[in-house]
Amino acid sequence: MKRFLKSNISIILIFIVGMLFFVGAECEKTKQPITSPIYGLDIDLYNHAPEALVNENVYIRGEVRDGLGALQSGIKVYFTVTPDTVGIITPWAITDTNSQTGFNTMVTFQGKKGGVALIRGSVRNEAGGITSSDTVSVLVRSPINQ
Repeated sequence: MKRFLKSNISIILIFIVGMLFFVGAECEKTKQPITSPIYGLDIDLYNHAPEALVNENVYIRGEVRDGLGALQSGIKVYFTVTPDTVGIITPWAITDTNSQTGFNTMVTFQGKKGGVALIRGSVRNEAGGITSSDTVSVLVRSPINQ
């Protein structure tokens, strides 16, 4: 009789553990994936031609739109210059739909030596991956007198 009870208890325990795995697997299937909002970034030069002299400031304007096309405030946009020897730029700014430039601060590029600077703005997700980017170029020239 004891042997019969032990085998039945074992079968019941195996059944319960199996059901727990099955229910857990079903719950995993119903979880919604975590997704980032879809953003579109657009940057350009603010009141400036695509050419500048060494040490001249060039301002960048921009806007970020969601997947439905609505302007977004409060989105962090990162900026880089390639090659980084041609100039320097504000590393990041927050979008502001009430600003003429679209950012909470002036995004400024300053050429340091002659060459073509590619200025890239990018929006990143929580993991640091780029979700949207845009690029503008500026030709940096030395003054004629030098």
